[in-house]
Amino acid sequence: GTLHASAASRVLRELAASQALAQARGSDEYVLRGRGIVRALATAVGTRPWAADEDPVYGTHPMVPRQLEVRVGLPGPVTFPLMFSGRHPDHDYRESHRWKVTSQPVHGACDGCACGIGVGRFVEYELPFQLRAASFQIGFGECMATRFTDWALEAFDPELELEDGLNWTLGDTTTDPWRVLFDSGGESPWGSYGIAGPIKTFQLDAPFEASRFRIRIVREVQCFHVRALELFGTILPPWSL
Repeated sequence: GTLHASAASRVLRELAASQALAQARGSDEYVLRGRGIVRALATAVGTRPWAADEDPVYGTHPMVPRQLEVRVGLPGPVTFPLMFSGRHPDHDYRESHRWKVTSQPVHGACDGCACGIGVGRFVEYELPFQLRAASFQIGFGECMATRFTDWALEAFDPELELEDGLNWTLGDTTTDPWRVLFDSGGESPWGSYGIAGPIKTFQLDAPFEASRFRIRIVREVQCFHVRALELFGTILPPWSL
């Protein structure tokens, strides 16, 4: 017989989520069309809603996808103190920074916890598979977007690791296994637009395959309110969502 629209929709969702189809998809390359890798992980390539979480300071927000490891390298002193430290002394601002990086700029107001950040600090994505990245996007929170001028998108490249096993030092290009894919060249993506930075997309000079990507401050001390960091390209097998 004829399926009603709701029943047909349910059948299609079940088919998309089936293990057999997942295995078939995971054995081939998958081009991310119209969505980035963060959204693909969060929604299983559009087959489920993006789950939400609750933050005691910022309220409801999109949850960091379970399969995405987000590392925040914000050690050492910052220029400005945490603005909320007196009101919320036990709040985990590093955890807040993790989900803000993956979130849209609507969760972008400055809270002081990523202001005046020094050279070498970063936010990193580690994916559960290889991605042939072709482009990326970023937004910026409501704090000095026009001064976000000295940063780079980098990818971890095992071929650059020292064969003799010596430890490498962050920022030492002779021993650093991170390949620069895009350098801001001392200019803000938002020019003189204003305090906040709407989402902008950048094409890479050439696609690059990796499972770890990061935005890093490379020269001057500056605010580091990166939002909506997203990568676009092709997922390489084997993979699963």
